Amino acid sequence: MRRWRGLGTALTSLGNYDEARIALDRARSIFTAAEPPGHFLFVPLEVNEADLALARGDATGALLGYQRALVLAEKSALVDHPNARLALLGMGRAQLLLGRPLDAIASLERALPADESSTDPVTTADIRFALARALLAAGRD
Repeated sequence: MRRWRGLGTALTSLGNYDEARIALDRARSIFTAAEPPGHFLFVPLEVNEADLALARGDATGALLGYQRALVLAEKSALVDHPNARLALLGMGRAQLLLGRPLDAIASLERALPADESSTDPVTTADIRFALARALLAAGRD
């Protein structure tokens, strides 16, 4: 399962979007056969699929994917999980691309960890950078 999801992520990063879609579709079919709908393991897959949509320039589709991931994380009471943070980060990026900087600020502030020592520093830096961009777009400090 994770191998296909990881491959999809790597291919998205490399700009091989059609191949990434194939890998992520394969991951989804495996996840669907292994876990019931709504299981927390679908959160990173939703984030990966939303990342692909965002990379393809579909900010609206990406936002919907990130929102689905966040709903799954909330249902599992895992909103502080790293994958939930990635969903919020993605939401903020998509909202910013859609010209909604105030929504982006809200999502990105929610993504910031209370205790930064418990979070990957690269993720925290990504959140802070996106938040700075959103604040600038909104004309705020």
